[in-house]
Amino acid sequence: MDNNNLNITFGPMIGLPSTDWVGYDVAEHIDKKQYAHIAYFKRFDEQIEPGVIIMIKRMPSLSWIKEKKALNYKLIYIPVDKYSEEHKLLKDTVKLPLMDGICVHNDRLGELLNKYNNNIFFIDHYLKYELKETFEYKPSGFILWVGHLEYLPSLIIKLKSVNLKHPVKILSDLEKLKYYREGLKKELALKNIIYQEQKVADGKYLICGLEVEQWSVEAQESALVECKAAFDTKSNSFAHNLKPPTKSQKYIFNNIPFAMDKFSYSSQYFKDRGLTIPSVDDERWLSEEYYNDIKDFVKKFRKTVDLDYVSKSYIDIAEKVTVLPSDKTNTIKSYHYILDNIYFLMSVANKALSRIKSILARMIIKLKNN
Repeated sequence: MDNNNLNITFGPMIGLPSTDWVGYDVAEHIDKKQYAHIAYFKRFDEQIEPGVIIMIKRMPSLSWIKEKKALNYKLIYIPVDKYSEEHKLLKDTVKLPLMDGICVHNDRLGELLNKYNNNIFFIDHYLKYELKETFEYKPSGFILWVGHLEYLPSLIIKLKSVNLKHPVKILSDLEKLKYYREGLKKELALKNIIYQEQKVADGKYLICGLEVEQWSVEAQESALVECKAAFDTKSNSFAHNLKPPTKSQKYIFNNIPFAMDKFSYSSQYFKDRGLTIPSVDDERWLSEEYYNDIKDFVKKFRKTVDLDYVSKSYIDIAEKVTVLPSDKTNTIKSYHYILDNIYFLMSVANKALSRIKSILARMIIKLKNN
């Protein structure tokens, strides 16, 4: 698949886990395999060689897009974790139609973006965290939950509603607790839950009665090897419903029984491929039957999350897309000013709503303390 005539530039490479996973890792593999000539950029004002530009997360200015299209560049956009709120999507509705291709990790996001651009392509994350060996069904052991602190309220709420028969091991980014503490208090207060915190050891806290340990690659790998099963929790929100299924893939493709809420995209992703993920309160989750279903599924689909397979999908898309006419910018530029003002008004309204929620949360906490 050597293609030294294809030039692909990835960027902006800003050192985020998402840009490294979706961008740098894949680009390095493409370069190593000589599938294409690879280059990188950190800022949009840098000189970029002619060819294909794959932009990850950050969207350039309209003038930048018009400039590159006039030079016949192919523009491919990957909005990984970009649209956490609807007004952020609205801001880009002038620019999205000008992309020659848009790659998504979530079909629900693809359906939303299809309103603005018909050249939508699904791509997978490659399996970044892969165990060196697989393990047989475990009749006993702990249940694993791994997630950012921002998702801890959904875990606390979930565990109050279910009665798990196995202990739960929780790994999170505790090093960021000082930044999330107030947000956790406010979000839990909206559910009439008083935030409680106690440091019990280095890298270990009790939060609302749950023991939370510091996440690290090593701690996660050890937990993946030892756990009986794993689960995830998310609130049913705009942002969470557009998340990629990376966490569920991490468990399923390592043959770890995994449970998730039915409304999640992870459930839809696997169901579309023939595997039904049970919810946490479904006894099938911890059964040997489900474990064997996962093993059969992995044999069939494991290659789809291999780094080489995913990298080749980037190449296929880069070759497939065609450059849209540069004069298309003239058709919609008259709407740019209007949409920018709509975005501004929605941003103001969103900040006001967040302020009201914050005030209500503090009032609830004061009432409970009294």
